[in-house]
Amino acid sequence: MTEKTKPPASQATALANDSYVVQLIAARNPETIERYKQQHPQLSPQLLTIDKNGEAWQVLILGTFSSYQAAQAAVAAITPPLSSQPWIRPIAPIRQALEAQ
Repeated sequence: MTEKTKPPASQATALANDSYVVQLIAARNPETIERYKQQHPQLSPQLLTIDKNGEAWQVLILGTFSSYQAAQAAVAAITPPLSSQPWIRPIAPIRQALEAQ
């Protein structure tokens, strides 16, 4: 598995646009994020706050990865498996949202 980076906000903006994140959940309500974290204590997620259409959104990510395959391997390694499939997505849109803040 490829190394995850921390802290996500500062390093996410430093990563190449061809990197990937594993997004677990995104919500405007911080309580939703906290509930998710309590329901999945086996994870060590990282929290990003981004601006989307003038509203603050919290994005919980498993980490950042140098390739799609590395992100897939990280998702496959989650035990017990999650009830909903995380979203493996390019980091570029998240980087743009962080840089715009």
